[in-house]
Amino acid sequence: MVLLKNDGVLPIGAGTGSIAVIGPCADDVRLQLGDYHYPSHLEMIYKRTAEGEQGILPSSDVVAFAPGPYYRPSVSLLEGIRTAAGDACEIHTAAGCALDDDDRSGFDAAVAAAEASDVAVVCVGGKSGLLPEDTSGEFRDASDLGLTGVQHALVEAIVATGTPTVVVLVGGRIFSVPWIAEHASALAFAFCPGEQGGHGVADVLFGRVNPAARLPISMPHSVGQVPVYYNHRSGSGRSQMLGEYIDGPTRPLFAFGHGLSYTRFEYGDVSLSTATPDATDSVTVSLDVANVGDVDGDEVVQLYVRDEVARCSRPNKQLAGFVRTHIRAGESRRVSFELDLSQLGFHDEDMRFIVEPGFVWLEVGASATDARSHARFEIQGKLRELSTADIVPTKVSVD
Repeated sequence: MVLLKNDGVLPIGAGTGSIAVIGPCADDVRLQLGDYHYPSHLEMIYKRTAEGEQGILPSSDVVAFAPGPYYRPSVSLLEGIRTAAGDACEIHTAAGCALDDDDRSGFDAAVAAAEASDVAVVCVGGKSGLLPEDTSGEFRDASDLGLTGVQHALVEAIVATGTPTVVVLVGGRIFSVPWIAEHASALAFAFCPGEQGGHGVADVLFGRVNPAARLPISMPHSVGQVPVYYNHRSGSGRSQMLGEYIDGPTRPLFAFGHGLSYTRFEYGDVSLSTATPDATDSVTVSLDVANVGDVDGDEVVQLYVRDEVARCSRPNKQLAGFVRTHIRAGESRRVSFELDLSQLGFHDEDMRFIVEPGFVWLEVGASATDARSHARFEIQGKLRELSTADIVPTKVSVD
């Protein structure tokens, strides 16, 4: 689970007297599974409806026997939170609404649950599957990236109560949720957390696990930003001349590689094994990363590179290496990336795969937009022509 925002409400304290667990994803283990899980495929054969309607793929070979069980023993988010909170904590729960309709009749019960609680956990998102009623999955495309149905309005109603509100997004696709990111006390993304997802999410919410997951994709402010990604070509990724869109920023809501922790990390200065390598060389990029917070945690240290001037347009930056490392509170680790310069190879105008002389900019940080330290070196000598088989992955060591 990726922790995207936290104003201090998380982790939920052991002495919390009452918690509201709200939303259509709170008590439905099916929503914790992806479109290529066993239940999803059985739904294609046995469409689960109150009338027992036959599925969309009937055949004489499958209709003669019962389809169940759909699920292995599973733990919902509600069950996981209830278990983690313990008997001394009172749990108030209400679905509030469904995933994808306009019915707001459950809002009053959800608001009452939030008003009666010290903190509200609102679980919203989508259903990943292969049927027309599913909201994400293979061939389940969408023209908008907002929450479906009235889920967003439900979050607004809970935030309006004044109760500290933690929003947990559950699903298999990205969402555009700028209002929630601004107004919720905390925001987390549980990407199809699976059978034991309830315990996993609760472990993070209550601080039993210090989160260290990072986004594998950028989250846009709106669907109009799509495609939004960190490694766009140099000179692109923005509105030309004036920089921003007329109605919003060009930067993503949350960038590739973003993710928070319950502790803080500081990065030292970068040192290079050489500032003038040959195109056939490697450069060791080293720095100290310190845990300056109060709890142990994992940091994901990310190395990005940029070819400053090239004969063909190159990405604004490229991820060249990363490592997840555990650092105890008050301690530091020495992280070293052995960057083989084949990582800077590209196809030129003659379709040769080359590494050419020139300046290279390095950034080391916590996401694609959160550089903490940087350096620069100059590739010297002759242009190097190589094959894709000559590319050497970046090696990482931690001392």
